[in-house]
Amino acid sequence: MQALIRRFALFIPVVVAAFAQGQIVYWADSGAGRIDRRLPGGIVESVVTGGGPRGLAVDPVERKLYWIDGVSQTLRRADLDGGNPEDLVAGTVGVGGGIALDRAAGKVYWSDVAVGRVFRANLDGSDAVLLGTVGLHVLDIDLDLAAGKMYLAVTSNESILRANLDYSDVEPFISGAADAKSVIVDSSSGVLYWSDGATHRSSLADAAMTVDVSTSDAVDMALDVASQTLYWTTLRANGQMNTDGTGRETWTTTGLTSARSIVLAYARGDVECDGDIDIGDATALVDVLLGAETDTLRVAQADVDGSGAVNGEDVGALVELLLGEM
Repeated sequence: MQALIRRFALFIPVVVAAFAQGQIVYWADSGAGRIDRRLPGGIVESVVTGGGPRGLAVDPVERKLYWIDGVSQTLRRADLDGGNPEDLVAGTVGVGGGIALDRAAGKVYWSDVAVGRVFRANLDGSDAVLLGTVGLHVLDIDLDLAAGKMYLAVTSNESILRANLDYSDVEPFISGAADAKSVIVDSSSGVLYWSDGATHRSSLADAAMTVDVSTSDAVDMALDVASQTLYWTTLRANGQMNTDGTGRETWTTTGLTSARSIVLAYARGDVECDGDIDIGDATALVDVLLGAETDTLRVAQADVDGSGAVNGEDVGALVELLLGEM
């Protein structure tokens, strides 16, 4: 193994110019009854069909996709390719709003857009509890785990609410958000992105420090922190833009009927978890193989061939990715 790693390290300068997009984008279209994903290179495919999927979340370590089927009112989970689907909480979760994960605590949170409830369960669906009832139309939820807070987009209250993770100490964070739809926390930068007919950015420390990002609406958003890119969806279109609102690009404008949720996943081989597969990932893979890198997510991403273990086979798989052969 050591000899293989040394040879791979020597090969790194040869592929220094190699590059591939490492971000996979998922969206749920409740009207069409499917979850689609956009693979690196722009290929779009359906991974889940049937029901009325709403709300999406990704467990990047276990490589699982969570969603709520609004038809059967069931919290579901599957592999990122749609395989091995399973019902986690059946028949009692509402029609769905947003989903957020706390991997460290082993918890999944979700909101019910119809009745305005907020729930929490273990990642396997056990010990599901109702944390509280907000009011009608809780469209989204996200977590600031560093501060122990949740944020809720509540249309009926025309506000973005903030509460502790057990739903205590509920307070208005943003008032006057008449059509609040989406919230997304960037705790590393101390900001909250939210939409209510337009897209805004607010300081987590002071909601008065709010700026308009875009006059365009977003039903839901996902954030790539490394590249500072916001991925957005409306009911019948989706795309991306920079977090300052520039560089707005639309991908899909046909075939969507009610796309309400969007989420990101890292492609295998994106060991650095920065949205790209490039020379840095080769160096990061060497660090994982040598035991110098032990971060759980990066170790999971280093399993390039999907075998369930990080070993010499992943070296060849990453080389093929860098050379565009996979």
